[in-house]
Amino acid sequence: MMWSQMHCGVLVSVAHLAAGLLAYPNPGNCQANEMVGLLQMHKHGGQLGGKLVQNPDEGCCVIINASNFSKPTLAGTERNSAEDCYSWANEEQDPIGFSRRWTHECPEDLIANILDARNWPPGEVDDAQVEATVPAALAQSIQRAAKSKVGVAPYAIFEDFESGTWPFSHLTYQSSSNRGEVKTGDGAAGTSRYLNGYTGSNYLDGVIWPSPVTSKTGSTLQAWIRYQEPEGTAGYNWGRLTLGFDTTSSGTKALYLDIPRFGSQHLLFRYVNLENWGPGVSSFTSYPSGSLRGQWLRILITIRSDHEVMLRLYDQAGNRKKTFYLDWVAQFGVNGTFSQNGTALLEMYYNINVDQLATCGSLPIQVSTDPGLCTASPSLQGCIPNADYSCNPVAGTALAAGSHEVICSGDDGQGNETHYFQVEVVDNEPPSFVAPPNIQESTCQYFARVHFNVEAVDNCAVVTSCTPPSGSVFAFGNTTVQCTATDPSGNMATSSFQVSVGRETEPPVFTAHPDIVTNTCSSFAQVTFQVEAKDNCGDVIPTCGPTSGSLFPVGSTEVHCTAVDLSGNSANLSFFVNVTGDSTPPTLHPLVDVAMDGGCKDCAQVFFNATATDECGAVETGCTPPSGSVFVEGNTTVQCTATDPSGNVATSSFQVSVGRETEPPVFTAHPDIVTNTCSSFAQVTFQVEAKDNCGDVIPTCGPTSGSLFPVGSTEVHCTAADLSNMSFFVNVSGDSTPPTLHPLADVEADSGCSDSAQVFFTATATDECGAVETTCTPPSGSLFPLGNTSAQCTATDPSGNIATSNFQVTVKGNDTELPSFGEHPDVYAEASDCRGKKGSGAKSSSHLARVFFDVPVTGGCGLETECVPPSGSLFELGRTTVTCMATSQAGSTNTSFQVIVGCSSDPDRRRRKYNKDRDD
Repeated sequence: MMWSQMHCGVLVSVAHLAAGLLAYPNPGNCQANEMVGLLQMHKHGGQLGGKLVQNPDEGCCVIINASNFSKPTLAGTERNSAEDCYSWANEEQDPIGFSRRWTHECPEDLIANILDARNWPPGEVDDAQVEATVPAALAQSIQRAAKSKVGVAPYAIFEDFESGTWPFSHLTYQSSSNRGEVKTGDGAAGTSRYLNGYTGSNYLDGVIWPSPVTSKTGSTLQAWIRYQEPEGTAGYNWGRLTLGFDTTSSGTKALYLDIPRFGSQHLLFRYVNLENWGPGVSSFTSYPSGSLRGQWLRILITIRSDHEVMLRLYDQAGNRKKTFYLDWVAQFGVNGTFSQNGTALLEMYYNINVDQLATCGSLPIQVSTDPGLCTASPSLQGCIPNADYSCNPVAGTALAAGSHEVICSGDDGQGNETHYFQVEVVDNEPPSFVAPPNIQESTCQYFARVHFNVEAVDNCAVVTSCTPPSGSVFAFGNTTVQCTATDPSGNMATSSFQVSVGRETEPPVFTAHPDIVTNTCSSFAQVTFQVEAKDNCGDVIPTCGPTSGSLFPVGSTEVHCTAVDLSGNSANLSFFVNVTGDSTPPTLHPLVDVAMDGGCKDCAQVFFNATATDECGAVETGCTPPSGSVFVEGNTTVQCTATDPSGNVATSSFQVSVGRETEPPVFTAHPDIVTNTCSSFAQVTFQVEAKDNCGDVIPTCGPTSGSLFPVGSTEVHCTAADLSNMSFFVNVSGDSTPPTLHPLADVEADSGCSDSAQVFFTATATDECGAVETTCTPPSGSLFPLGNTSAQCTATDPSGNIATSNFQVTVKGNDTELPSFGEHPDVYAEASDCRGKKGSGAKSSSHLARVFFDVPVTGGCGLETECVPPSGSLFELGRTTVTCMATSQAGSTNTSFQVIVGCSSDPDRRRRKYNKDRDD
């Protein structure tokens, strides 16, 4: 939380004062110019809220919720202070109908006092500035409620009359005169002050408390009451009390306790219309009051649902004396269900005392996290004493920081009830730092980039930040780093450490350099070298004397080198250059021994080249015997000498060996010979060659080329002139290859109507050793039966080698072929006489013609043909159909044709008539 004060025209920020506010640009005719902010008691939950109201012409004021009358003009009768002024909101400005009381000339630390009363951090306000006197009644009421919410007690007291100030300015009264009286004495539960309903003629006609919500389902309103005969008022042993638990702008639903002077005492639930403070409907029950007179009685009004209410009455010892249940909708039906946002109301007459107004289940319960944890484990109970409650979450459950709803259900024998609590778990535990060490950093420049890691721990979570942050560039000298650790609840811790930046003092480092050894052909030698050094601040270039490339005399000379970095740190290095004169003989490159073949002679001319080098100039060389000499057969030592310009000499020797040739002739490789023969021998010819370094040689072989070689393997041995040998084999094999029998294709034959067919074929074969005899089974020309018959042919050569071949002979018959008639035209015949008519009586032979015909038919076996009428029959004049049937072993076939008989006197006419009849 943070807030700041201001005078008029300067912004005021109060982070926690933000809920449910109404403010208007013109706060009324307030003339003060000293106000600091706007304050309002919110009617739904007793939350403190605030907002600045500025009027440049008329100053600034504080607003306090003064009432929830539907006719706010009633408050105008209370204008009795010169320090107060009032503004009435009309319906357009304030549809709810709240009246607003505006005050001015309030102390500038008003808000600081109120924040302090609620245990809120004062922010920018110095504790010494807090004045505990302003405004006492309002601050104390809030303080009581706040203290109740800090623990886990279910009841929060919103009025206990302990301030001693009466009447309270923040309450709204029915009457400006009848306001009751706060008295000092034996208050309820050990308190010292209480409210008395009668002082002379001053009753408490009616007061609306800006209390927390008391009509929400699951909440309980508490009041302690006492009735007794007041001093000096003998006979006034009666009184009545109205305790409203659901007070809105139109009316209040209340408990009415009646203690008549005579008769029974009654408890009533009633509805009161606040427009005229007239009673509405009511319902009542009696209770015994005689034994309860003079002691503080505890009244608990529990809202069990949005239309059910339960009263419990306890004596001072905590014993329940009366329980009263009412279903408001079923009993009254007035104003429907409970509003869920109503507040308290109190009306007292005569012998009644009231103390410690409190509520349970309507205010949030605030608990702090357990030490070292981000959770709290509160132990809650319901609002009704001596009831066995079961809560969810169960008592002792660890609740994380934040808001949680806890539901407690229990039964004290009067029916199960459920109470709802909003538990706010607040983390007030600040983080703690792991103390960071001071940092010392050296640099090659005038600043250094420094990285560091700062750790903090917290019971929840923590975020750390530092100024300057890690990775910043720090200048020479000391810099304080301020670090802050903040947890999710805004708790903070701070820590600091020093970052010291100074110039680095590390000298350069040389790379080791060995002594230099060299020689010269004169009195001096030019020597070059390279010296290297490294430094943490960058490259450095050493300086040396004598410098690289200088002329160094024969002997030993020391070289001194120095390296200096950017910070002025230096390092030294030295080494020696050793120069010697020419005392090294030349390098005579050795000659390898020479082996020379004299060939077919006993001597050989040998050439060689002796070479030498020297770093100081040309070298003279010589050998004995010299190169190009003729060396005789055997070994000869050659001695060579090399002399440089300084007279240094080097010698070397080698051997020259001359020998007669010893290389034998070399045969040309000859492979074994493989051949065959159709007899017992084979004539084989071959040619063998050999070469020799001393001339041609003619080999001799046995058996000689062209000899007859028997069947089998015969080795041939060959010898060259100087006894070099070579051999190979001649392998002769007899005839083991069978003849080539040319395969016969399968043969098909037709047996006609027979059950076999004579089949002819020819088998042929060839062989490289002569004629071949062929035979077949069955032989060609045999009768083969119907079906498939396998035939095999054999070919035999003169050496008895055999080859065979198989083929198939298939014979087919005609016993499945139906007869087939050939084309047969109609037959024309001539009768000898045409004068008679057909069918006119006895037939005359002159009217008939004997006709012969032949019907062609083929196919089938066992063929028989029959025609009706048969050939050679007598046919009458006209047309006669002849039907023929051919029958074979496979079946029968029919055909027909016409026999046409005409007169011989005019055959042309008859033919034309026949054609006409045929066409018709």
